[in-house]
Amino acid sequence: MKLFLDACRIIYLIESHQQQGQNTRSLITQALQNNAQLVIS
Repeated sequence: MKLFLDACRIIYLIESHQQQGQNTRSLITQALQNNAQLVIS
């Protein structure tokens, strides 16, 4: 499985925007637990 992350999701994660940052962090954590590859454009 591959998880493609848009640049704005990475910005949310880095800048810790409240809800968006939490959602992104959760999504990435779940993906990594399922051995997914993370892909950034």
